[in-house]
Amino acid sequence: MQHLVHTKEQMEYVRIAKEYEFVKKRALVNFLEKSRGELEVHMHGRATNMLSAIAGFENKNLKDLMTGIGEGAFSKVTAAMNDPAQRKVIMASSFESALSGIRAGVMTYENDPLMPILVDEVNARTSAFANLTSAEEGKMLSLTADQKRMVGDNDRRAKEEFLKKLPAISNPSIRMHPKYQAYAAAQGGAAH
Repeated sequence: MQHLVHTKEQMEYVRIAKEYEFVKKRALVNFLEKSRGELEVHMHGRATNMLSAIAGFENKNLKDLMTGIGEGAFSKVTAAMNDPAQRKVIMASSFESALSGIRAGVMTYENDPLMPILVDEVNARTSAFANLTSAEEGKMLSLTADQKRMVGDNDRRAKEEFLKKLPAISNPSIRMHPKYQAYAAAQGGAAH
């Protein structure tokens, strides 16, 4: 019977070794699954941030275009007011328009001398945009080189932050292990 004791101990050792290998594999699988989930969330977040930034820049480009149209039309009105000959006619016509509004009890833009100048200038500036194809419209509102660079830089920064982030390991014995410490030092992060 004495010879069976050693055999049983060896069999127990093999069973424990197999169990350890299973636990190690299971821990690795759990870690990889969690990492994959974090990566999917990160990629989705980066894509969302890029699309939001692009939409914001396109809206800014559209707003700048509209502002340019409005400022151009207003400068036309200002130029008319700065012309002494037109100014005299505009002021007289404005006074008559105000009197008719007072008589009617409601102020409207009827007979307003500046409104036709403003409307004509806006129409002249926007008529070129009336028949744009979607490709031409996209090109007109597309991002500038600086805007593209900003979107790319922000995405690159988010990628680097994700790659340098240490794994969320709460086990102190793993966190204090020399291999984890070396990894944390290589990433530039603190392991504690």
